[in-house]
Amino acid sequence: IMADWVPLLENHDLTYEIEIPETEYMTRVATTAYTRILNNLLQNILTHSDARQVSLTITETEQQAKIMLADNGKGISAADLPHIFERMYQCDHSRSAKGNGLGLSIAKELVSVHTVRLAELKIDYCSACYACKTTGHCVKRDDMERLLAKIRSAYVIVLATPVYFYTMCAQLKTMIDRTLGGAQQSGLENKEFYFIATAADGKAAMERTIDGLRGYIECLPGAVEKGVIYGAGAWQLGDIQGNPAMQEAYRMGMGNGIR
Repeated sequence: IMADWVPLLENHDLTYEIEIPETEYMTRVATTAYTRILNNLLQNILTHSDARQVSLTITETEQQAKIMLADNGKGISAADLPHIFERMYQCDHSRSAKGNGLGLSIAKELVSVHTVRLAELKIDYCSACYACKTTGHCVKRDDMERLLAKIRSAYVIVLATPVYFYTMCAQLKTMIDRTLGGAQQSGLENKEFYFIATAADGKAAMERTIDGLRGYIECLPGAVEKGVIYGAGAWQLGDIQGNPAMQEAYRMGMGNGIR
């Protein structure tokens, strides 16, 4: 990524310093997402900072890597600082402002984890009217539109469900069915998926549930299954606390940059 930016930095008379550990460090990241994050931040420096020097530093611990991008520019005022990640916000309020105010908000979205509780959303059942085939979108107006926007912007998606009668919960099945309308437009392809299932019984009791989730992503172009967590022995509320699946999910999430 930085190699592509070196000519631009030099053309703007910016000196640069890149500090990367000499020892090889293996980690998993959403490459496209982190490329866009760094591109947005570097473009912000070129456009707004009046900096003369840029530094990129990568440090690592046993559990994660840290990327720090810094410059010696004019900085951001205390009044603007709380708002810099808001969509369309521009620190330069004059007519000479460049850009559309989306760069930092997009960067923040790409590094954020969004937790969605389907039970708290209003998502109606798919009625198989197939209007989406001609209109390009579902004719029902509910929270599914907002959820699809989140799914499109995500690079990694975790689907979690309790096991009901050897299958997924009704809310998740309804969401999956309603994806039909969203699939008429681009943006649902090439996602990475993790599955989490919990049940009172053991792993074998959850396989049919996981098969159902696999059937879903087989219908999404380029979708990749990255991992499965089986939360066995979870029957009542709170049973999952202290379950080995919690630590397994944490390790798997940290390995993919999910926190």
